[in-house]
Amino acid sequence: MKRCLVALFGWVLCAGSAAAVQFELEYEAAIHTVVVLGKAQLRGQAGASAFSFSGGLQTTNFGALFDDTRLTVASNGTASTGALRMNAYSLVHNYAKKSRRTILRRGPAGVQPTAIPAYKDLGDPPASLAQINASNDPLTSILALAIEVGRSRACQGRASVFDGRQHYALSLRAATRGTYRGGGYSGDALICRMRYEPISGFKPMGAAERARIPEATIWFAAGAPAGAGFAPPLRIAVPTPLGEARLDLKKYKVSA
Repeated sequence: MKRCLVALFGWVLCAGSAAAVQFELEYEAAIHTVVVLGKAQLRGQAGASAFSFSGGLQTTNFGALFDDTRLTVASNGTASTGALRMNAYSLVHNYAKKSRRTILRRGPAGVQPTAIPAYKDLGDPPASLAQINASNDPLTSILALAIEVGRSRACQGRASVFDGRQHYALSLRAATRGTYRGGGYSGDALICRMRYEPISGFKPMGAAERARIPEATIWFAAGAPAGAGFAPPLRIAVPTPLGEARLDLKKYKVSA
């Protein structure tokens, strides 16, 4: 259950346009839309040359009975002609009376990852320096995909991601359209499927195990202003052994 919440929060996203956009988004995490597991918040701004945002997640109610999990995250970087480049990323993960801080910082020699405490196992094979330097952190990567969706009005795009230990790819494909009402948004939604592809930093996986990796479903606000390059997420759903885990928008505030 803890992994479901962490993965869901890692996929919460937002996007910026040429004009600076400030946003504040709040979500509720639940299983089967009935058993509430926790709350998540994101806030920040994105523009033509830079972006920055911060957020957090905390288990509540039923979720806290299994594992008291708290996340705080922050990221910032630069933007140029729609391409995002992470400069600094920090994730503090408190869980089951344990804590780990992950820091990614880009310097002249490339991205320097730091984990406190350090990971004992970096996977087989571990992520290479070339893979790390060519990737963004999880939130910046999703941000880049959301910008692509906002501009193209289509479920397309692929992101290379490094989270401090694992390197993977996220890609979108078309699904369908729908209507979302709630959390301050009422209107059309573009529903995309997201594929998660482990590359390095994992334990060895066979073809059958990879085939069992579930796809996430993400609802984007298709009713956002056309051409703005801004398609906020409304819902993120991931299949789990306990049922569908979802983040649903509960508060939506965006201003240019």
